[in-house]
Amino acid sequence: MTTRAVAIGLACVALMALVIPYADLLVRGSWFGLTAFPIGSLLALLVVVLIVGVALRLAQRGLTPPELALIASMVLVGAGIPSFGLTGLLLPYLAGPTYFMTQERPDDSFLPLLPRWAMVQGHVPAGERISTPVAGFYEGWTGGEALPWADWVRPLGLWAIQIAAVYLVFFCLVSLFRKPWLRDERLVFPLAELPAAIVSEEGQTPTALVPAFFRSGLMWCFFLVPLLIHGLNGLNHYYPSIPRININQIQVDALLFTEHPWNQLGPFWVRVPFCIVGIAYFLPLWRPILRAIRAL
Repeated sequence: MTTRAVAIGLACVALMALVIPYADLLVRGSWFGLTAFPIGSLLALLVVVLIVGVALRLAQRGLTPPELALIASMVLVGAGIPSFGLTGLLLPYLAGPTYFMTQERPDDSFLPLLPRWAMVQGHVPAGERISTPVAGFYEGWTGGEALPWADWVRPLGLWAIQIAAVYLVFFCLVSLFRKPWLRDERLVFPLAELPAAIVSEEGQTPTALVPAFFRSGLMWCFFLVPLLIHGLNGLNHYYPSIPRININQIQVDALLFTEHPWNQLGPFWVRVPFCIVGIAYFLPLWRPILRAIRAL
């Protein structure tokens, strides 16, 4: 662990904390921080390896594989926090009980049973049933009105203590199970194989600017297939005149089940999830087959 690796990792996490909520909650396009292997983590790691890493190598101060592994771990942990992995669900929980139970069931006796410290309270204007911070969170604030940050500080601070304790327990459990899983049971972690392959020094030469992973022609051949398909479909989302390739709901029941009673099975869809295909690539089952293909 080095100071510059920690600094680069913290910078990436801070950048993701700004970009991921905008992409997930406002743009609502690709989920940058929601999936099992967040897209935001991969993009951050690629920026570090291909831009920051190359610049440091040109200055004869390239990042080492342990430093890249530390940065990869930091962005993987930090990607879900500003999105639906934590913040995207926590904030509505702080304001939701007061807002919805007061709006829809004003005489319900359940609300007083909830701890006041766990929710946003704020001030209630005269003639209103809902506090300004809670109503503004769901209904929006006017342009000239200041955001009531002070009303959110106490519940967020108290929840942060509990969340920090939960993360500490997670890290302790990982520390306890790491050796049995890796040494005794020899478990496979496909989600960790991609960042491990990116930061690996296997096949690396002193004069190469990028890791060997990015110099593999086979990797680029398989990478271009989903890149072109998803890129085309993404352009179709914003520009409908561009054709779209359907890979999410391919209806095959009309081709396979044409006779009674099998034609009642529909709709029968086939989906092509390239992310699952990519994870399966790193499973040990396929490695002998891939080695044979490479040997041809």
